[in-house]
Amino acid sequence: MRLPVPCLDCGAPQTAGSRCVRCRRANERKRGTTAQRFGPGWGTISREVIERDNGVCQLCGLPGADTAHHLEPRRGQPQARPADKAMLAAAHRRCNSRKGARTA
Repeated sequence: MRLPVPCLDCGAPQTAGSRCVRCRRANERKRGTTAQRFGPGWGTISREVIERDNGVCQLCGLPGADTAHHLEPRRGQPQARPADKAMLAAAHRRCNSRKGARTA
């Protein structure tokens, strides 16, 4: 069991993630849903990419990839289609977050 830590936004004690449920929902409303950010069908495309890469993270080489990673950052490329599977690779959520919008 995790010890309570303060929410990043309101400071309320919570044990799951870095934000409390209320602030997490507010943040999602502000950012938009995954489908709104990456286009309809993103969940299906992500699962297909993970299956294509046999569940191996293309950033660290370990099994257990749980998300799809854009090989070229979407930032600064408005013409790039987010659903182009050739531009996606399987990755762990943690590895993907650590890499961020960098190409190297």
